[in-house]
Amino acid sequence: METPEGGVKNLGDSSPLMQSKGYKEVKSIGASVDQSIDVAGICNEAATLDQEDMVIDESNSGEPWVQGLMEGEYSNLSVEERLSAVVALIGVANEGNSIRIILEECLEAANALKKQMWAEVQLDKYRMKEEVKPEILKNVGKAITALPDNFNPHRAVKKIISECAWMIETGEGIDWALAEALAFATLLGEGNHVRLSGQDVERGTFSHRHAVLHDQETGEKYCPLDHVIMNQDEEMFTVSNRYPLNAKAAHCQACYNTICLTRALAKKGSELLQAIPKPFLSLHFRFEPDMVAYCQCNYSGLSSVSMEAIEAALGDQKPWTGEAACVWRNRGKCPLTPKETAFILQALSIPKNTNIYLAAGDATFLSGEDFTSMHGNTKAALDYYVSINSDSYVATYFGNMDKMVAALRAFKGLFKALFLSRRAFAEFTSQGLEGRELMEALWKGHRDDFLMGRGSALPDCISLLQRHKLIATAASSTFGDKRH
Repeated sequence: METPEGGVKNLGDSSPLMQSKGYKEVKSIGASVDQSIDVAGICNEAATLDQEDMVIDESNSGEPWVQGLMEGEYSNLSVEERLSAVVALIGVANEGNSIRIILEECLEAANALKKQMWAEVQLDKYRMKEEVKPEILKNVGKAITALPDNFNPHRAVKKIISECAWMIETGEGIDWALAEALAFATLLGEGNHVRLSGQDVERGTFSHRHAVLHDQETGEKYCPLDHVIMNQDEEMFTVSNRYPLNAKAAHCQACYNTICLTRALAKKGSELLQAIPKPFLSLHFRFEPDMVAYCQCNYSGLSSVSMEAIEAALGDQKPWTGEAACVWRNRGKCPLTPKETAFILQALSIPKNTNIYLAAGDATFLSGEDFTSMHGNTKAALDYYVSINSDSYVATYFGNMDKMVAALRAFKGLFKALFLSRRAFAEFTSQGLEGRELMEALWKGHRDDFLMGRGSALPDCISLLQRHKLIATAASSTFGDKRH
């Protein structure tokens, strides 16, 4: 190839572009081409063409397109650089053809898979039509629409069962609800196990399902799908309004494992937790004026400031009075006052030197600037963080936060969580109990509630046996065999 000085320079394979895959392919393809072609002469001749007379035809991938590429800003390139660019473009074109081939192969594979799936669907339809014969459907249909003698279902349900029996006999008017029952019945008839679980899967909704029927006189239950075949094992068809324990355990474990605070909030909560003397009890105390006003409970013995705040929150509402007020309080509807809460804690033998964190949106361990700038939800989040990590947790109410804290603590194996019983306090005081007698009654009542799990948000993430063992251990360390 001629250089600007008129000599000849052999490019060889030293140029980076000459190392490309495209160049190697061009080199192998062109091995049979006459090597005496004056490439430099062709390029020089193309460079001397009049630019104004040059028309680029981009629809043609031949020489004019290459010549157009060498015009304009490429016109200052040397012959060597122009040739290297052309070789590189040829390589890109070859690579593009390879990609197109791969995409075409993928498209062919996708179309083949689509045809295969369509064929399988058609085969399944054919099998359904051929394998479930009409006489089988009629037999299982008669089985699920036949009720025992002396069984008295609800008259509306009895009418639905009669209509289904008519549909089976005539083969007309079969709706999707009956079709579902027939599908379950045919599976059971083939020896397959069928399990339904979830909210309200037992009872019927209008004409749908009615998987479990109830005798209106005796309360006895009858499940038609338990009697599809002779001597059918009752375990073949199981139906429950509750999820299976393992499924519910997996669900709640996934939920609890994903609960977390933002990094900034978790850091602030960690700082607050470290500042609290250990061990400590977290007390979620609820006695806000708006809450008391909402419950419409009547209190006496409160400070004048508290009474004014409650009256302001009441507005036009009036608290319960007379017998209605007693009934309302005995139902446990009235929040515990600070004095009532202190009395119950004393009855439960909580030591007076116990470190108590008051989870009431008042994080006094924080600096004044941090606390005053915090939103109410942020303060509640900090209370939540401290409560789930406390040594013990006591709540005077059973609100959303209390349920969440108790459930998460149970999930983590921290069963020292107790809900003070407003109902027990109201009932015992209405019976005239006071002093030591009232304290004994409160201690026994809370111990029994704790052991039975009443009022607790214990999840099904752990087995019942494990739960009872952990509760017994926590009860022993919390209440002991005796109150003192």
